[in-house]
Amino acid sequence: MHTANLSDRNNFVCNPAKTIAIVCAVDDKYSMPLATVACSALENLHCDYKMTLFVIDAGITEKNKNKIRQSLNLNRCQVEFIPKPEAYLTEVQDVLAHISSATPKEQQHIAISLAPYYRLFLAKLLPSEMDRVIYLDCDLIVKDDLKQLWEADFNNNYVLAVQDLWAPHISSMPGVPYQKLGLSANSKYFNSGVLVINLQKWRADDITAQTISYLKIYQQDIRAHDQDVLNGLFADRWSELDPKWNLTPAIIDLFSSWQESPFSEEVYQRLIDSPSIVHFATNRKPWNSRHTLFKDAFFEYVDRTAWSGWRLTP
Repeated sequence: MHTANLSDRNNFVCNPAKTIAIVCAVDDKYSMPLATVACSALENLHCDYKMTLFVIDAGITEKNKNKIRQSLNLNRCQVEFIPKPEAYLTEVQDVLAHISSATPKEQQHIAISLAPYYRLFLAKLLPSEMDRVIYLDCDLIVKDDLKQLWEADFNNNYVLAVQDLWAPHISSMPGVPYQKLGLSANSKYFNSGVLVINLQKWRADDITAQTISYLKIYQQDIRAHDQDVLNGLFADRWSELDPKWNLTPAIIDLFSSWQESPFSEEVYQRLIDSPSIVHFATNRKPWNSRHTLFKDAFFEYVDRTAWSGWRLTP
């Protein structure tokens, strides 16, 4: 793994033969976390690969776009900014406004902007020749080689994802009307912060149109925003990743010991000691709380970006 300083980042010599594609969706507030996500992904990526970072732009300033580019080894990473999907958002803007207003208080941190909804339209936004992409939320760090996800088999499913810790089944939360949809209460529910997306299948089955239809029909039920939509559409049609690929620090809050968790002692300890992706999936983020597990690892990567030295201040 290469861990160059920012000063020598663009001088690192590598000869990658393949490319992985990553997509994120952010507004300007999340420019620094986005750079940190991308930097962590690139620094842990096998040298056989280079990376294309697609950023769905919800209002990033030119200054911060330049800082994002400066944060990455441009010999190995191409950065493409994509305009936000105005046409699709306009079609469902009343629905999204209703969903946001009906969101329970404890989940409102999810709805800071509309950016998370952009992933619903990725099949239309990304180049048509792409058949897969890795979607990453911008409140995480990558600590392992994404080559492993990129080369994973879809088994003809729509996405690869990790089962959600808070809501392990579709009936665990009220956001997916499983009875109306004719789904089993025991169908697993995934967290949408880390997804390997089968773009070929999304296009073949016009998931964009299905998404818009779902939003309009089930708007009264949705609570966890786009995550509920994806789980409603893809129930029993997604492949499960090892939980190490989307580990939230809240595992300690949920399960203070392995006996309380759904994991064996070995797996529980492995998740805490060596997660592949750490996802700060609650309202406690390293940039707004001093009491976040793995925050030191987050700032290690911040210091490899153009925001080096940034710390939470009073």
